[in-house]
Amino acid sequence: MGLCDLPVPRAVVAGLAAELGGDLQRLTDLALAEPGEDPVTGARDAVRLSPLARAGLSALGESDRAAVARLAVGPLYAAWGGAGGKRPEVAEWQLAALALAARDAGIAADCGAGAIWWLEQDNYAAAAGLASELVGLIEGARERLPPLLVANAARVIGAAGDGRGADALLAQGVAALERGGGEIDADALRLIDEHARRLFQRGDLDAALRIRTEEQLPVYECLGDVHSLLLCRTNIALTLLVRMAQTGRREDAPEANRLLCLALAEARRLRLPMEAGQIESILQQAGMQCPAPP
Repeated sequence: MGLCDLPVPRAVVAGLAAELGGDLQRLTDLALAEPGEDPVTGARDAVRLSPLARAGLSALGESDRAAVARLAVGPLYAAWGGAGGKRPEVAEWQLAALALAARDAGIAADCGAGAIWWLEQDNYAAAAGLASELVGLIEGARERLPPLLVANAARVIGAAGDGRGADALLAQGVAALERGGGEIDADALRLIDEHARRLFQRGDLDAALRIRTEEQLPVYECLGDVHSLLLCRTNIALTLLVRMAQTGRREDAPEANRLLCLALAEARRLRLPMEAGQIESILQQAGMQCPAPP
């Protein structure tokens, strides 16, 4: 990864140039900096390093790259909203890349989940490598691993072929949730969901059902999160159907049918054609029907 692949605020580049003994206008005159659109604010006066400049940074030794990254990551993080800032995932990836080079575990922890998600859209192997680096940096600094980062990291690490690594990371994340107590927030729910999904993939259907029925479903019902609730009901039904196919337990069929019909009704009410179509397909394949609405 390059140290700075995206356009960044002019003030950040000017400050970095000054720290390194140059100035922004000189960089522009030498074709080392060029205009671009800020990916966070949309401002058109942002500046990106030219391919020539990025090639020069790539040629730096590791210690020099780390020094430049340390100068850049804090100001850029602040300019793009800092802690709690709303940034597109591509900006999270840029900040995470800088944080890794600078060995800044705090910024890596804050931006890592979005960075993994963004890279995952293009390359699972690269996303898994990024996830492993981020986890190693954060753990090495004895910082808390955020639940959403754990969920995203485990997903891509597992998809890249390291099932044991994914399982170990999920177990660690779930244990941290249990130690922490308190209310379960949206990020914690994503981690719980990933844990249940992984157990389902491994064939541990009873454990997956327990998590979905005892830990997820009541929370979604309490929150009134109808979309997550219909997805959770669909996942429970799918797990029941798979268990029924494996064990011949026909007593699972009525509950699976009921949950799918509840989920389908909500998907139609919310006008979610993709979800509704998927549920209809599951019902058809299972030979099930929903009662006609009154």
